[in-house]
Amino acid sequence: ESIRVPLVVMDPRMSKEIHNTRNDEFTLSIDLAPTLLQAANIDVPEVMQGRDIAPLYTFSTEGEEKSKKPWRKEFYYEWFTGHKVHLPSSLALVRKDWKYILWPEYDTEELFELRADPDEERNIFKQHTAGILIEMKKRFLELKESAEKGL
Repeated sequence: ESIRVPLVVMDPRMSKEIHNTRNDEFTLSIDLAPTLLQAANIDVPEVMQGRDIAPLYTFSTEGEEKSKKPWRKEFYYEWFTGHKVHLPSSLALVRKDWKYILWPEYDTEELFELRADPDEERNIFKQHTAGILIEMKKRFLELKESAEKGL
């Protein structure tokens, strides 16, 4: 829950039809700068991570979306604290239905099925030796490598 922070948007470009509605797409803090730059008609630098979130809210309820580019279905995060005892570092791949977490300082891995366990109380890592675990770990490593290269 510590990485889930509500984002409230009020943009004059927003259709009144969608005021006071909720969108459960993944937005990240890295999306804020590109969104503000685009709103100000300033080009977003190629090296900047994140994307303009305006297409998520600048369309009518009839579905006339501003952009047809698919939105992210997952994200990778790194949390480095430098304090192993009180708040250890973690790295994770998060999807709507699954979360894979690596605790590098403890060489521990976790897997949660978020639809069945939204509060992440039952680590099912040891029960999944194939299928979703292999898929999640493979994608986790791809995104980790991409982040390390600054892509």
